[in-house]
Amino acid sequence: MAKDIYTQHPIMEFLSRLFDILILNFFTLLTSIPVITIPAAASSMYYVMLKIIRDEDSGTVKLFFRFFADNFLKSLPYALVIVPVQGILYLALFSMAYGSEGGPVAFGLSLGVLAIVTVLSVWSLLLFAQFDNSFGRTVINAVKLTVFNPLRSLAILAANGLMAVLLLFAPAVFIYFLALWIFMGAGIIGFISVKTAVPVFDELMPEREEIPDPLEEESEDDEEESGE
Repeated sequence: MAKDIYTQHPIMEFLSRLFDILILNFFTLLTSIPVITIPAAASSMYYVMLKIIRDEDSGTVKLFFRFFADNFLKSLPYALVIVPVQGILYLALFSMAYGSEGGPVAFGLSLGVLAIVTVLSVWSLLLFAQFDNSFGRTVINAVKLTVFNPLRSLAILAANGLMAVLLLFAPAVFIYFLALWIFMGAGIIGFISVKTAVPVFDELMPEREEIPDPLEEESEDDEEESGE
C-alpha cells in the first residue's frame, strides 16, 4: 500500500514518466541507426507509450524490444515508403534552402508535401502500434484520421516537424537545441504524439481491451505448462 501511495504522488509519477521517456528515447535512437529500422523503432516506442499512458506498462525495455522483434518484418513496408519519401523531400528542401536550386513556389510546395507526409507517417505508425491491420488499410485509416482530426494532426505536425523547421530556417537555434533533442527529443515527441492519439483511439474502440502484453502471455503459458 505504501508503495502504491508513493508511486502515485504527482512528483514521483512525473519523474517515473520522465525516466521512461528518457529510456525510450535512448533505445529508439539506438535502434534507428540502420535507418531502415526507423519505423520499427518508432512504432515500438509508440506501443510502450500507449501502455504507459494507459497505466498498463510492465517492463519498458522488455516491451520495447519484444514489439520491435515481433513486428520488424511487418514494419518493412513502412520503411520502404516512409524513409525514402521523407529523405528525398528533406534533401530537396535543404538543397533549395542552402543552394540555388528551385524557387519560393517549389520550396513552399515541397514543404507542404513534407508536412502531409510527416502527419500521415506518424498516424500510420501510431495505428501500427495499436491495431493489427495490413499496410494498405493502415495508410487509408491514417488519411481518414488526418482529415477528420485536423487539430490533432496539426499538434502531431508541430511536435514532429519543429526540429526540421529550425534546421531549415534557424540553423543556429537548431544547433543550440540539438544536444537536448538527442537526450530526450524523440521520447518527448513520441509522448506528445501518443497522448494526442489516445482519445481518438478510445473513440474508435470504446470498449477497449488492454493492449496485449507478450510478456504476460509468456508467463501465463509457462504457468500452464508447469501446471500440467
